[in-house]
Order: sequence, then C-alpha cells, then structure tokens
Amino acid sequence: MEGTKPRTASSLGMFDLLKGVGMLPIVFAHTSELYPVGDISTITPVTFSLFAYRESLMAAFYIASGYGFRKRSIGKCISQQFKTLFKPYAYTGLATTIAHFVIHYKTFGNWNNAVYETYKVLGGFVLGLPHTATYFGQEFFSCGPMWYLLALMIGWILLDIILNIFPESYIKWAVLGTMLLGWGISLVWEAPFCIAQGMVTVPYLYIGFLAKKSACLRKSSGLWPSWACWQRRWASPWVCC
Repeated sequence: MEGTKPRTASSLGMFDLLKGVGMLPIVFAHTSELYPVGDISTITPVTFSLFAYRESLMAAFYIASGYGFRKRSIGKCISQQFKTLFKPYAYTGLATTIAHFVIHYKTFGNWNNAVYETYKVLGGFVLGLPHTATYFGQEFFSCGPMWYLLALMIGWILLDIILNIFPESYIKWAVLGTMLLGWGISLVWEAPFCIAQGMVTVPYLYIGFLAKKSACLRKSSGLWPSWACWQRRWASPWVCC
C-alpha cells in the first residue's frame, strides 16, 4: 500500500545539495573575467578571495567524494572507475572535438586550419592534459574542466591500492608520500592523464573516507537534518524536524 513503506534518510543527500550549491561559485570564479570584479591579472582582495574560495571548494568536493569511498579489490575499483568516470570523460572529449571542428570551420572557412586546431583539442583529451602543454614538439590544449574526472578517477584507484597493499599503521604515510610525490611531479613536468593532480587528491579522499569510517556526519550525530527533512522544509517552511 502506498505510504506504508518506511522511508530511510541518509546524510549523503546533504552532500548532493552542498555540492550543487558549491558548483555555482566555482563557475563564477572560473568566469570572473566576465563580471566587473576588477583586473584578475593582479592580486587584489577580490581576486584573492575568489581564488582561495574556489580552491577550498575543490578540496571540499574531493573530501565529499571520499566520504562515499568503499574499499574493494583493485581490479574491481579500476573497472568501476572506468565505467563511472572515464566514460563521461571520453564522451565529452569526443563531443568537444567535433563541436570545435564544426565551429572553427564555420567561423574561419579554412579546412586545414580547422583540422590542425582540432587536432590540438583532441590531443589534449587523449593525453588528459590539465593545462596546455607541448609534447613531442607539438602544442596540445588542456582538457578543460574535465581534468577533475581524470584526477578523481586516479585518486580513487590510488587510494584503493594503498588500502589493499599497506598495513593499517602505514596507510597514512603512504597517503602522505603519494601527495608529496604528486606535488614534486607537478613542479618539474606536466604529466599526462592528470597523474600529479590525482596523486595530490588522495589525502582529501582519505579524509572523507576516515570521516565516514568514524561515523562522522551521520544522522545519529544530529549535526545535519536528514535529506527527507530538508525536502519537507522546502515544501513547507514551518515544518520542524
């Protein structure tokens, strides 16, 4: 009978809400040159605040993702990440490449230039470059905001490998070492496939994993209203949960 099934609430629903809200200032910060916020090429209180807030939110997104992390076999983890993260990355790369070629050709009417410039875009996606870089004497464009998916995929796989092969007492040191190695790589080389970025995200994912493991932010803590409660409050502001 309708209405007799018990409803279960999870604080994970709050992460969906907070991530959605957080995406708005992320987009604003990345497109700040379109708004009257001053010269973004120089450091001002406004530009510094936008940068700091944007970077803090990126870290928060990774921590929230780590909250949903679950240890599994390495092979299963890799397979799952390729299905859930690499597929949308590949589809977006293909769609972006096709759209770039069409727009470039329609705008400039030069077939050779359209092919050459689109080759740079496709190469950036194939190499998974978070920034425009030169490989084999050829410039390739970055994959844009899609670097986030590659970094998250690599971070999840690396964390799963660490949890599987290291004893409990050595895990935190392995996580720290992975982060330092990622930082070191980013200083000397624009590594493909967002390898350095993925290594640096491992500590954030691990923090979220530990938060869930220690029952932090669960409904029983009473710190967050349940998702069902937020839905009821949205329907009626006078509802108390």
